[in-house]
Amino acid sequence: MINKKQIIIISTAILIIVVIALITILLNGRNKGANIAHVKSYFENNVLTSLAEAQKIDTTKPTVIVFYGNYCKTCHEFMPAFKKLAKDYTKSYNFLALDIEDPANYPIVMGNVGGIPSLYIFDSEIGNKVHISLSAIRSYNELKEELDRYLRIRSFIDIEKAKAQQVQLLQAYYNEIQNNYKKEEIKK
Repeated sequence: MINKKQIIIISTAILIIVVIALITILLNGRNKGANIAHVKSYFENNVLTSLAEAQKIDTTKPTVIVFYGNYCKTCHEFMPAFKKLAKDYTKSYNFLALDIEDPANYPIVMGNVGGIPSLYIFDSEIGNKVHISLSAIRSYNELKEELDRYLRIRSFIDIEKAKAQQVQLLQAYYNEIQNNYKKEEIKK
């Protein structure tokens, strides 16, 4: 039979082991992060890295956005391909890389990022957002095919007509909200 003194000694030993394990895990995680270069070191002038810089974007071109985390090994593996694409497609696309840990990026990160790296094509000219799945970004060539495919599809779209439809949809949405508001007011 185990007495109180033995229970206290065993509990204390387990607690010490758990604390030592936690300290080891924390220190190893910190050292691994120190050995990884910051993701921004991959970028050159043709890749914007903040929402403030994104104000300079040419809205007539679609924007390729990668959401990343500096701690993410997969993000680091992907960045050389992203950098090469930014160089090769600078005339056709804007390129934006957003750190999901930067509080300034939270407005766009929320609702767009389920995992990292996440890659999207945002096309404000026609009101379109396309997610490029992780399976498509295994290599530079696969991602290049996705960007080329989007440009081919975009070439079939009548931009002016798409803008007009976007305005019509927004007006219909606005009218619906107003009608619902009026109905609620009548009920009161």
